[in-house]
Amino acid sequence: LENGELEATLANHKRGLWDVSFCQYDKLLATSSGDKTVKIWSLDTFSVMKTLEGHTNAVQRCSFINKQKQLISCGADGLIKIWDCSSGECLKTLDGHNNRLWALSTMNDGDMIVSADADGVFQFWKDCTEQEIEEEQEKAKLQVEQEQSLQNYMSKGDWTNAFLLAMTLDHPMRLFNVLKRALGESRSRQDTEEGKIEVIFNEELDQAISILNDEQLILLMKRCRDWNTNAKTHTIAQRTIRCILMHHNIAKLSEIPGMVKIVDAIIPYTQRHFTRVDNLVEQSYILDYALVEMDKLF
Repeated sequence: LENGELEATLANHKRGLWDVSFCQYDKLLATSSGDKTVKIWSLDTFSVMKTLEGHTNAVQRCSFINKQKQLISCGADGLIKIWDCSSGECLKTLDGHNNRLWALSTMNDGDMIVSADADGVFQFWKDCTEQEIEEEQEKAKLQVEQEQSLQNYMSKGDWTNAFLLAMTLDHPMRLFNVLKRALGESRSRQDTEEGKIEVIFNEELDQAISILNDEQLILLMKRCRDWNTNAKTHTIAQRTIRCILMHHNIAKLSEIPGMVKIVDAIIPYTQRHFTRVDNLVEQSYILDYALVEMDKLF
């Protein structure tokens, strides 16, 4: 600026430039072009450091935000994109306009963004990253607490709370393990003698299944559908289905939206499991025959 001499010419774009933005924290320059790219240049070497590609039309505006760590751009495709300057990765795409974006302004280093399009529509955007991080941390904390509570319920044999909590966690294998452990610990107490009600898992867990609402029943049947596709897990699936059918009216079950479709997916695998077990029983008769014949030798 002192003598007005040209220091360098930055040439790498294939089409005309729409915007130029200088970084106030470092010797960096960002340019947006009609070639659908944004380029970040070093003002020390006057070379391209990063080429940001992702817009589907000309990039109208660009600006550094978050103390040079990120760059924001908007284009004729109606999209606003936020980029990581170090990796060149697109961190976020904001889709709130239906026409070409002509203006983009940031406040407080990107905490607030204002954009305007060819329809005369202004959009105000607020950075909620910290709030989202806090929500994710709270969610992770809650999940850890719930998983610990689940282990405590299972250790104490509180199968009702263990089952309902496993349903809430929406984790198929945790729910499967609750049902499997409940079955394993209650086998010796199951009794199907005349005059007594058949118990599938245990009285407490069977009762919990009997009071499930429609939404919970659909979720549980979806889990049974998935477990039923595997020979290692189909036993729990079949017992759970039996427990549901014992304690809920079949006509009302069929009226639950989506239930018939789930049952249709369960039937083929159930028939396959039945055929396999039936064949095993039939093959076991050979052992009975062999034992009878061996007795004749003595």
